[in-house]
Amino acid sequence: MVVVSLLVVTARFLRRVVSGAREGRASPPHRHGPPGLEGAYSWGVPAVLYSADVLCSMTGPPLANGAVLVRDDRIVAVGPAQTLRDDADRRHHVDGVLLPGLVNAGTALEHADAAALAVAGPLDGWIRALAATTGEWTEEQWGRSAHRGILQALRAGTTAVFDTVCRGPAVPAACRAGLAGDSWVEVFMADHEHRDAVLSAVERALALSADGRRVGIAPHSPWALGTGVLQALAALAARRGAALHVRAAQTPAEAAALATGSGPLADLARERHMEFEWLGGGAHQDVVGYLDACSVLRAGTSLAGGVGIDEAGVRLLADRGVTVVCRPRADALRGAGELALERYAGSGPALALGTGSPAEVGDVDVLAEASAWARLAASRGLRGWPSA
Repeated sequence: MVVVSLLVVTARFLRRVVSGAREGRASPPHRHGPPGLEGAYSWGVPAVLYSADVLCSMTGPPLANGAVLVRDDRIVAVGPAQTLRDDADRRHHVDGVLLPGLVNAGTALEHADAAALAVAGPLDGWIRALAATTGEWTEEQWGRSAHRGILQALRAGTTAVFDTVCRGPAVPAACRAGLAGDSWVEVFMADHEHRDAVLSAVERALALSADGRRVGIAPHSPWALGTGVLQALAALAARRGAALHVRAAQTPAEAAALATGSGPLADLARERHMEFEWLGGGAHQDVVGYLDACSVLRAGTSLAGGVGIDEAGVRLLADRGVTVVCRPRADALRGAGELALERYAGSGPALALGTGSPAEVGDVDVLAEASAWARLAASRGLRGWPSA
């Protein structure tokens, strides 16, 4: 299945992009089909031409009056609409911009029906509200919420989703929808007493079939797990070659919990009767140093948040091959402050853009996140993607 993002934009933006596209010469169409099938594309199925006032491809500048030729489940050519018209059996045009499928580098599709919780407030309060809301859900409700999250992602033009999975129904739903990406099994509020049971459950999940997707592990955050559990999950991921995704360095409360074992997040852990190793007086480390000591930071790990990371921490993330997922809207709602994007310029780690949970921000709209990122970048004096 090919999902084409047809996104109608404002006339002002459209004029600006068209003007830029007209400054260059129209390039010949780029053919994607197998050798020997150029020209008539005699594959035995109709060819459909999707055209738009502006085409933004993955491999070149914006193209005025551009088009994508699709046959069956493959893009076979990209180029000027006029050049490709004769190869098409059917044609569809949009008065707007045609984009490649978008990538959401960090979300939680199963939370779609908890979008009403997306209001400003501290992280501990939001977590309590989420637990109270979803704690009453039946398995059927979790399934419906996951299905709605998938539909919302597709309607937002997303074709690849990196998704934190709480209960499980989002994995088969994403597979059926043809969404590429990872499904990360979340582990939240587990101490040494739960270690063996957690590892056994996660290992079983990693072995399940997930057609077209990779299954990884999402240790929720360093403050929500015991040190031994976090280390064991990192070791399991390394042994199985599984990706890790962790929320970290988001708010001052997280830093206080790890540094001194105090603050609202440490109190939340105590309310849950957790016996985390650091609760007695803190780990006496910053978040990045703590994660590194637990062997979490490595190639294949992505970190959502990163607001409180200093320059030394940014360099360490880059050295370890960690990707940082930017979530400016969630950061703002949780009072985390602004991600210091300028620290990531040059030699910093790779950056990606994710919406966070729809229960955090109200949707899974990557373009809305990109708009927030653009405002953040401008406020930090940047004109482009720091790790480009």
